[in-house]
Order: sequence, then C-alpha cells, then structure tokens
Amino acid sequence: MKTFPVKLVKTRDKMSNPLFQILILGGTGAMGKNLVHVLNEQGKFHIVVTSRKDRTDFGNVEYRKGDAHDVEWIGSIFQERKWDAIVDFMKYSTIDFQNCVEDLLKATDQYVFLSSSRVYADAGEIKITETSPRLLDVCKDEDYLKTDEYALAKARQENILFCSKSKNWTIIRPYITFSEERLQLGTMEKEKWLIPALNNRPIVFSRDIADRITTMTSGLAVAKCIAALLVNSRAKGEVFQIVSNESVSWHEIFKWYIDIFKELKGVAPAIHMTDKWDARLGGGKYQCKYDRLYNRSFDNSKIRQFVSADVFESMEVSLKNAARKFIETYQPDIQDLNQNVEWARGLATGDFLPVREIVGLRRKMLALAYKLNIIRRKRTNRLWN
Repeated sequence: MKTFPVKLVKTRDKMSNPLFQILILGGTGAMGKNLVHVLNEQGKFHIVVTSRKDRTDFGNVEYRKGDAHDVEWIGSIFQERKWDAIVDFMKYSTIDFQNCVEDLLKATDQYVFLSSSRVYADAGEIKITETSPRLLDVCKDEDYLKTDEYALAKARQENILFCSKSKNWTIIRPYITFSEERLQLGTMEKEKWLIPALNNRPIVFSRDIADRITTMTSGLAVAKCIAALLVNSRAKGEVFQIVSNESVSWHEIFKWYIDIFKELKGVAPAIHMTDKWDARLGGGKYQCKYDRLYNRSFDNSKIRQFVSADVFESMEVSLKNAARKFIETYQPDIQDLNQNVEWARGLATGDFLPVREIVGLRRKMLALAYKLNIIRRKRTNRLWN
C-alpha cells in the first residue's frame, strides 16, 4: 500500500517563528473543535486543521480542505515544516495504520494518537487505570477477536506504537465525550434518541444498560487536557486516560436529560423501557456487550498531574448545559428521523410513524396490520374488563 511521501525538513527557527506548529487531523468533532479553540486562546500555537468541508480561518487557526486519508494530499502538508505536534483524530483500520504510522511519527516531534477507554476489559467494581487489562489481551471470544471492531482496532494500533522504535508518541484514551453537538444515551447518539423525542417519538431505552455505572466527560475538558500534554516532553511515550472520575448509573444520566427536556418543553417525552437492548436502535452489538453492559469507573489521577483541579466540571451540570444548548436551538423536522431506527422503535413499542410517513410499501402494510391488531386487542381487553 502507498505510504505518506514524507521528507525531513529543518526544525523551525524559533526566533523568526515563535509559535508552536500544531497539525490537527480531522479536528472538527466534539473534542477537536474544543481543542482548536483552547489552543487558539492560549496564543502560543499556530494551528492547521484538516477538514473535508470548507471552514473559515480565525485567529491562529488555518483550515485545509481535503481528505487526511489521501496519502499524497496529507503528505504534502507533512512536507511543509517540522510539526511540533500532530494530533490525530482520524479513524484507521489496523492495516492502514500499520502502513502510515512511521511516516506520521517522522513528521513531528510529538504524535498524539486518539485511542479510547473502550479498550479496557471489564474491571468490575475496581477503578480503571492506564495499566488495567484491555479486551485485546484478555478476551476469549474468538469471533470477536477475529474482527477489527473499534475497541480492538484501537488496542492493536496502540501496540503498533508501543513496538515502534520511535517514542515520540502520546496515547490518549478519552471515554464517552459530550458537547451540545454530541449527546449519547447508552449506545445511541442524539440522532437516534433525542432528535426523535423532539419530533414527538418515544424514547426507547433498556433496563440492562440503565442499571450500569458509567461516566461521561465534556469535550472541553478533554481538549484542555490534550492541550496540557502538547509540546510536553513528560507526555512522550506515555498513555493517558482523559475521563471524569465521577461515576453514576445510566438511569441517573437519563434522568438529567429528561429534567432538561421538561424544563424547556414543559412535558416529559414518551418513554418505553425494554428489558434488553436492541442494537437496531443504535450502536453495534459488541459496543453494547463489551462496554455499555460493563460497570465503568475511572481513576484520572495521572492526567490530573498536568491540569488544574477545575478542568473536570460537575458531570451533571456540564451535561445538562450541553443538552440545554442543543434543545434550545433545535427546530423539529420529521426529515431528521432515521427510517430504519424508527421501524425498530415501532416494533419495540407498537408506536409506528403515521403510515403516510413510512418509506416502503411492505413496511407500510405491516405497520397498518400491526396497528389494526393493536386496536382489536384493546377492544377485546375492554370487553373482558
């Protein structure tokens, strides 16, 4: 496979160009956007961000439109200068990462690899640290190990860095990260639970996930922690999990969301609880089985050696604020609904979309038959009662 055409360039002249040169690959998500703003506000960085869309430069931030997986395009950016740090938010297959990692390491003084705390195995009631066992190392599920599922892929890519001759890498393991643009519930992104609720659809959640302990961390907190590790020699060759040390049940998180929904809309959304999670409503089966059905609590003492105590705000306060910002600005639009998810929601609750809004003749007919059957059952129940 073709690799990045990297050429070594001279280290920047700090007298003529005093700003640290930072390249952020794919930095337009919940963590990346916050990181860009945090670095810009600090005033000591020149930040170049790759994006597939046109974006407007500001301050010390420069956007480059293109695909960071395009080896020729990204290789030309690598050749421009010796980057003081590259922060990599891109998603790779393990094979692709193996082919490009040495070029990434050569292009910078510090390569920051975004892994995930989903790599960890079930720790039970013990708080997870950076040295806790990973799924890749202890899982006995042969079918799962044959896949390159997200948690396994990240662990394998970590191993590639561990085995590299270069030690100018820093591995970051964030966990469930939120912002006003990303609000998760169990395995569901907001597009599969909150937006439907704002379009008068029921929220389907499961007791098996609701009872589990978890944590969530704001994208701003993660960004501040990454910023503290950049151009920092103490961070090289190290792994950091960037997570809140608060732990609550998904049921409690769900309650926080509902509180904000009621505050802004005046009523609670319709809620349908199932006993077990249905992956058709969002998230893969392995994400559920090997993460969301675990109790997760973390020890973040390692990263707190680099940041002030106020970086990790109250989970409840910051999550409610993020949900409030999204709900206040969202305009309901039935076109935002995912037909496959809505079909699964209908099968779970009996509450289908109106037949005229269902796509596909077969689904229309099945939904109509199901609704007629519900009507008959209700009438029968009234007669017997």
